[in-house]
Amino acid sequence: MLKGLSVRLSDKREVFGTMHVIVTNDDSDVPKIVSENGLEGIRSGVYGISARVAMGKTPFVVDYWFNSLDNCIMECVSGKDVLLIADPAMVDGARKEVERINSLSSGKIGFDIVR
Repeated sequence: MLKGLSVRLSDKREVFGTMHVIVTNDDSDVPKIVSENGLEGIRSGVYGISARVAMGKTPFVVDYWFNSLDNCIMECVSGKDVLLIADPAMVDGARKEVERINSLSSGKIGFDIVR
């Protein structure tokens, strides 16, 4: 046995970003919600039919129209906050996928429903 040799396991977690979720319907004013919550300038994705309809009526620029949940998760894993503009029916699925990723990694993606 070697004297003075010890192994210490780190409890340090990786720093992941937060997924901010705006739950929309067809007439949601997404730019107003973004502005009121200080979410300007972060990457965004649209997730679900009513979210697409709402975003089609606004000049708000969306980064991810397709594979939004996966792309937003990848941004979070890279340490960046994101905005997911989601249909109410899609929120539970998004939350469960974030929880699944969190259970498999040493980091934690935050999940925040924006009101």
